[in-house]
This record gives sequence, C-alpha cells and structure tokens, in this order.
Amino acid sequence: MAEQKVERKDKRIIVENVRRVLLKEYLMNETRRAGFGGLDIQRTPMGTRVTLLAERPGLVIGRKGGAIKSLTEAVERQFKFDNPQIEVQEVGAPALNAQIMAEKLANALERGWHFRRAGHSTVRRIMEAGRRVASSSLRASSPVSVTARRSSRPAISSTAANHGTYGWTSASPPRSSNPGSSA
Repeated sequence: MAEQKVERKDKRIIVENVRRVLLKEYLMNETRRAGFGGLDIQRTPMGTRVTLLAERPGLVIGRKGGAIKSLTEAVERQFKFDNPQIEVQEVGAPALNAQIMAEKLANALERGWHFRRAGHSTVRRIMEAGRRVASSSLRASSPVSVTARRSSRPAISSTAANHGTYGWTSASPPRSSNPGSSA
C-alpha cells in the first residue's frame, strides 16, 4: 500500500481503518492454523501494539520466537506500522469466541460434513461452554445452586402436559376417583 500524505481528516481516518482491516485479514490468513480469535491495535508513543488472540498461541510464536519475528517484520514492511510490537494472548474459552467457532464451522463444512450436523455440533459446543461459564459465575455470586432453585417447582412431564394432567409426573399418576378399585 503506497503511503501518501492525506490532508483531510475524514480521508485520513478512512485510510487508517482500511490499513487496519487489511492487517486483520493478513494476520487471520497467517495464523489460521493457530485459531485466530481477534485483533486489537493500539497506538502508543513507542510504536504500535498489536494484540493477537489465538486458541493456540504457541503456533503463532513459533520455535524460539521465529514465527512472531517474521510476522512483526511483515507488518512493519507491508503495512507501514512504525515499530510494531505483536503480543499474543490465549483465548480463555475458545467456544465463546465467535471468530474461532465460525472458522471451525467453515472447516467442518469444507471437509464435507453435512451442514445440519456441523451446525448443531457447533451450537452444542457453544451452549455447553456458556453453561459452564454461567454455572461458575452463579457459584461465585450466590450460595444457592441452580438445582436447589428448580427443585421447589413441581415436575411436569411433557406427556402429562399434553394430556391435561398438570402437576403430575409419569412416575406418580393421579389416583383413581373410584376408591374401591385397585388400579
């Protein structure tokens, strides 16, 4: 990308944002195997800090830091960022990162998985990860567990609800109205 002096402020903002989007696409392609999870670019007095979120940061860093050094040089050379400092962070819960899960879904579809199976599998993984996060935050905030709250409600089975016998589970059927019969 040719570096030109842009006079108007709105054009300068557009040029800067285009450069950031191109950098994001480049890093996404370069770190695809590591599970690219996002990017944060910050201007500092010493240069530009690029924070890269990855599912497997070891692949981004490489042996003896070789891969990250080459990424840093490419960012400086191709995108004209002054003194870029690339920082790699591991994604805490990859199943809750939209970018990572979208890539996994796309890879499953490219490998030939049936679309419904791939979609349901992805949604199930996301729901399970969300449940783990929610249950751990519930435990931290209140001493009452989710099961204790639910046990105070009467159990209604789906078949009983369909037949109009609300309040009864299939394990305890309603008593007969005839006291003499033993059913």
